[in-house]
Amino acid sequence: MEEEQAVSFADHVFFDDLLEDFPSSGPIRTFMEQVTVGLSQNPNLSVEEKREHIEWYKNYFQQKAEALKDTLGENVELKTLFSSETSKQTET
Repeated sequence: MEEEQAVSFADHVFFDDLLEDFPSSGPIRTFMEQVTVGLSQNPNLSVEEKREHIEWYKNYFQQKAEALKDTLGENVELKTLFSSETSKQTET
């Protein structure tokens, strides 16, 4: 818990920089904005745990990209986001 005292308030509350990996509009963006609002209001999680939650959702949406395209329709931004991320993961 002492490590968390050294972390700034802004790091606990503002996660906009982590939303750059998600579409700029649409249902996934709306959902992730709500996730970050909830995390910013949770005093029981460390900053690292909050960031891990957001990373988990990013990985989840990447894994479900094909199903999301079928459900949400062909969304170029979504397609670009997940196909470029998936190709980066397979290269490493």
